[in-house]
Amino acid sequence: MSTEAECAVATEPMSVAQARENNLPELALVFVCTGNTCRSPMAAALFEYLNAKQPLPLPVRAESAGLMAAEGAPASANAKRALDEDYPGIRDLSGHRATGLNAELIERVGLILTMEASHAEYLRRILPEYAHKIAGIYEYALDERDRSVADPYRGDLEVYRATAREIHDLIVELFPRLRREINAANGK
Repeated sequence: MSTEAECAVATEPMSVAQARENNLPELALVFVCTGNTCRSPMAAALFEYLNAKQPLPLPVRAESAGLMAAEGAPASANAKRALDEDYPGIRDLSGHRATGLNAELIERVGLILTMEASHAEYLRRILPEYAHKIAGIYEYALDERDRSVADPYRGDLEVYRATAREIHDLIVELFPRLRREINAANGK
């Protein structure tokens, strides 16, 4: 079992420090859910949507992946519809294809945000060397380690809309922390 210190989220995501040291142009983060067809692609699109309105002090690329993704599967029709109808101008999920969380992605990104608390615990357990950059979205945004975004899979449009609103609100909450960490890494 991991200690609390081993599982703590870094106060400065690894790629923020790397960006500063290596003059990299951006920070990369990945949102993770189970199949990469509902929650995580919605989260990446919502992150980009909100970041375009109030950009962080370092460009951030949001990606998505699934722990049990059926490679190449499209985004859920209701995920696409909920975003299209409720967030005008958001990135269209029509071209999204599910991808699994893999070693290259884990190595490359600075922050891995899971939709479920159990996913974060699982990843920290099997990837202890990356525990410093893994967190549940509730844990990172609100310091609520045991909360999760419920999977809307096979739900109706209203379920997807509620999930999108929940993710939107969490991303709004995580922006101040990301902003502080980027500014701290840049000596501000």
